[in-house]
Amino acid sequence: MQPDTIPTLSTVRLVLSPLMVADAADMVEIYADQAMHTYTGGAPRTAEELRERFERLTVGWNHDRSEQWCNWIVRCQEQSSPVGAMQATIATDLEWAAVAWEVGVAHQGKGFASESAVAVVDWLIASGVRRIVASIHPDHIASAKVAARVGLMPTNELDDGEVVWQRAVRARTEKRSDGRRES
Repeated sequence: MQPDTIPTLSTVRLVLSPLMVADAADMVEIYADQAMHTYTGGAPRTAEELRERFERLTVGWNHDRSEQWCNWIVRCQEQSSPVGAMQATIATDLEWAAVAWEVGVAHQGKGFASESAVAVVDWLIASGVRRIVASIHPDHIASAKVAARVGLMPTNELDDGEVVWQRAVRARTEKRSDGRRES
């Protein structure tokens, strides 16, 4: 079953709130550092450009509704300004979900990416997703460490020059009416 709404997720130190268009103004500073674009390309966006992007993302679905878009703003529990963002694109049949994380340069090295990625991956697994993937630039050591911390393993597959990491989730075992278990 596809999640109906994007929940607010909490960890020991972080709150992941569903993305809102109004978050664009707060996120300009996070994306302003050119170092944020080293592995992903592009350039810093203005508040207006981010607002337009967030308007598209908050629709929650791709054009044919075959993928649900879940986006969160990541904040420390004790402050209101964001430290980064999390994304999950979920196939409507729950066969797979692709995850991505972004943490502002000033907030990197504090474990925020791993902590928020664990929260999202745990939520995806609880929602019934069967395979989690992330595409990571081969030189982005920090992102590879985050992927490993959430149980993803590198594959031989490339996606636009990035290594596809994946985690297969064991199907839940259900009890049949005859008392036997099936997966």
